[in-house]
Amino acid sequence: MLEEVKCELDEITQFAKEHSIAMVPGTFEGDKFPVADWDTAEPDSYRSYIEIAKILSCPLVVVERNMFDEQALEDLRPTESEESDGDEEEEPDAIAMKIEEKWSELTRGHSRKFGSMFSFTLHYFSGGICYRYDKEANWYEELSDSAKKLREELEAAEAASDVDLPELTKAEIESFARELANCELFQKAANQNARRFALEKKFPQIADDHAHRVSELIYQAKGILDLEIRPQLEASLDEDISKLMKQGLTKNQIAKQLKVTVSRVSKAI
Repeated sequence: MLEEVKCELDEITQFAKEHSIAMVPGTFEGDKFPVADWDTAEPDSYRSYIEIAKILSCPLVVVERNMFDEQALEDLRPTESEESDGDEEEEPDAIAMKIEEKWSELTRGHSRKFGSMFSFTLHYFSGGICYRYDKEANWYEELSDSAKKLREELEAAEAASDVDLPELTKAEIESFARELANCELFQKAANQNARRFALEKKFPQIADDHAHRVSELIYQAKGILDLEIRPQLEASLDEDISKLMKQGLTKNQIAKQLKVTVSRVSKAI
């Protein structure tokens, strides 16, 4: 329910009025007095809160309202820590982009809640102690919990990015390049962006952890593909075309069966 806390505050205001207690707007600096937090888990816990205020002869209760707006939403946004190393911008930026995508998905549609009350806090004082009643809307608690998990995810990713990973050896680069060259998606790639996409699909961890070696890996994989694998694929295709020709198939039939162009079939004859 969007206005759940507003409805509860209206009930409390009416209940306090019945007990001749004024509800006045204001704020409270919690570090100046000892604070006793009221248990608000039960639906009617506010009744005992107001009744105790009456027993303690408190003439008023201070009400602090919190409204949901763009700033309130922004305050929940998970952001990179200010201690991120400027020399390692590429990796944290990639991490932040992923978190930002999740944040955008999480908060989609929350703008319709702008202008709604997401929490309120009540205070009254007796014997040098502040008695506090704090209530948040269920939807805001869920949003806060989700934002906290994203923040923890970002912090964990940043911590992991600070770990010095061992550099890939020449043998490892060649091994990954050869495996990439044999990948069908890489073989179909017609430009560098498509080849990079194929690498990120095939080796996402390599792309994340060794972003500065991606171009080198792609270059080597393309060399293996052009000089070793593609000639073998072409020779194998020529052999398949020759076999089908001997079986009496026409060029068009062969092209359709092997999923190649008619001109490629003609080239093999």
